[in-house]
Amino acid sequence: SPPARLQGATPARGWAVLVTTGAMNPAHRGHVELVRVAAARLEEVGYGALAAYVSPTHDGYVQPKTKRMGTVGLCNEFRAEVAQRTVGDDDPLVMVSRFEVSQQRFVDFPEVCIVLKRHLQSKGIPARIFYACGTDHASRCGLTKGMRSNIGLVVVPRAGDRLPGEIDDTVYVSEPTPGEVAAFSSTVVRKAIAAKDEAYLARALAPAAAELLLRPTPEEEAKFA
Repeated sequence: SPPARLQGATPARGWAVLVTTGAMNPAHRGHVELVRVAAARLEEVGYGALAAYVSPTHDGYVQPKTKRMGTVGLCNEFRAEVAQRTVGDDDPLVMVSRFEVSQQRFVDFPEVCIVLKRHLQSKGIPARIFYACGTDHASRCGLTKGMRSNIGLVVVPRAGDRLPGEIDDTVYVSEPTPGEVAAFSSTVVRKAIAAKDEAYLARALAPAAAELLLRPTPEEEAKFA
């Protein structure tokens, strides 16, 4: 756990906490590996990764977006639960944050980072916040020169992406997510749900997440209706 890790020697550049956001409609292992490879890049340059949060975005953003796209929009709590079952309860680094889905409104990613920064400060945890995202998001949101409020950035590219330049202690670029994980996407996962392809869902998410998506119990159906 993060507090336990703080008992060890402080890394050369100090501690870091990562967060990634997104619709995660639904989440899959690609989201989990994104923060994992981002953390690995920070550790290469001298940070110690305390934790990495996967944070599904609020319905206030997701539902209008999916309506425009003509796709199914899974609700706040269901997306968070699928993310939790994909990450699991025993990951030493990656955790699911329900902060965004618990809010009354959509909170955009820069504000999410600042709220996390203030939360850690209030707990006396001396860690720098790094936002982790893909190349497209970094370019579209104008992040390639860095973020405000001393929030760091780690760009996680796909193979073949045009990479932004690194800016020491401000913008880092990790390795791409490895192997089959790089090909996972929420669009493909939704198609697998429609096809009831449990084997693919178990690989792309986790067996427990696949079971929730394909065979929810009556209690789960009532909870997430």
